[in-house]
Amino acid sequence: MTSGTLIALDLAPQICAAITRRGQILPDDVGILSYLPKSDSRLSESEVDALGALARARLPACPDWGRFFAENVGAWYLDAFASRAPDRAQAQWLIDYLGGEGAELTTAQFRLLMQVMENLESCPDELLSFARACLVRAMGAEIESRRGQVGKA
Repeated sequence: MTSGTLIALDLAPQICAAITRRGQILPDDVGILSYLPKSDSRLSESEVDALGALARARLPACPDWGRFFAENVGAWYLDAFASRAPDRAQAQWLIDYLGGEGAELTTAQFRLLMQVMENLESCPDELLSFARACLVRAMGAEIESRRGQVGKA
């Protein structure tokens, strides 16, 4: 290694696995993930995969996690993977990444979905239908949780 050369270590998978084992996403975890060395400013595919697995683990998380996840994975999806006019296969990739049809999204996952959709020039019908179904499930879960609280003091 020559002076001034930064080696891009792919540490995100190991860090995300350690966070998953601990069972909670803390502000320090988001800070560490934010400052991992990279050869460029984009996430690598293994980082995207590791962050997705961490999001799907449905762990209790600090408020910074959802913003970090949506901004970074959203930027990767829009700028490095699918562009702002994804085709059906790229839309399906995002659907599968978020857990597939029938998935109940975490706040971080829902933020990612909204971040991507807000920045698209065109949205495939499959992605729009997926987002609509996720919203209906989330609203239904909210209504059901409130029904159980009616009459309780």
